[in-house]
Amino acid sequence: MYTDFSPSRAGIYGATYNELIPLVAGAGFAGLDIDINQIPTIDDAAALAERFAAAGLRAGIADCPFTWNDPEVPEDWTRGVARMDDWCARISAAGGWCAYDHVFPGSNLMTYKENFDFHVERLKPFCGKLAEHGMVFGLEYIGPETRLAAFEHVFIQRLDQMLELVNAVGPGCGIAVDVFHHWCGGGEVADLVQLGNIPLTCVHLNDARAGVSRAEQLDPQRAMPMESGLVDSPGMLRVLAEIGYDAPVFIEPFKPHTERLAEAGVEVAVTEAKSWLDKAFNAADLPH
Repeated sequence: MYTDFSPSRAGIYGATYNELIPLVAGAGFAGLDIDINQIPTIDDAAALAERFAAAGLRAGIADCPFTWNDPEVPEDWTRGVARMDDWCARISAAGGWCAYDHVFPGSNLMTYKENFDFHVERLKPFCGKLAEHGMVFGLEYIGPETRLAAFEHVFIQRLDQMLELVNAVGPGCGIAVDVFHHWCGGGEVADLVQLGNIPLTCVHLNDARAGVSRAEQLDPQRAMPMESGLVDSPGMLRVLAEIGYDAPVFIEPFKPHTERLAEAGVEVAVTEAKSWLDKAFNAADLPH
């Protein structure tokens, strides 16, 4: 696995690669995310791959560029699928291989079974296209119980449920692990050994808020990795290392840290993100 700087997860928006590459490489990161908006052509993507290589950086994740999971806006899905070959080609040319999005933990329109079938129907062609380009789509499960109040029907919240979905979808479908979500959903460190044969695209490191019970944790309010000690980030990193995980690891602390880092600026965000990642990797006794 390798340390990655994911700008938006650190509260940074709008920074260009001209600014990011020297800062991220200089801080000792091994990876930097792919921003499809900054590589509008194949030539731009190939040039970015050369810049990454020259700086000693690997490609991190690429966010899905369209809404694929809203049954009420099918036109977004249709338009997005029509653009997938171009999108995948640019990501691949930039050196990227993994994309990412989350799965909502509920629905007001569909029961669990209906929602599961809907996701399989949407994800099979989507992930199949990614697989054709040598890419994987990582799905993140969302664990906090407080998210469920917004939905009439609950959906995937836990690793075992996500494994069922990924196996049903097949090639090109994988998992993204957020340690906060895994903990909030009742997951144990040892559970992650089940991912040994599943494509993993990224790991989000963060922590739960001190003084708040697991059942009362709020999704958009988190802490930096190991800040409260409620979530065992080092333990999870060790298990992932044991099963051979080799993909990006980045911070995703949400509020209040992202607001503070956004105000402080990209240089502070890069430096601080690396410091927190170093703390977690050192505690896990893992190279980085």
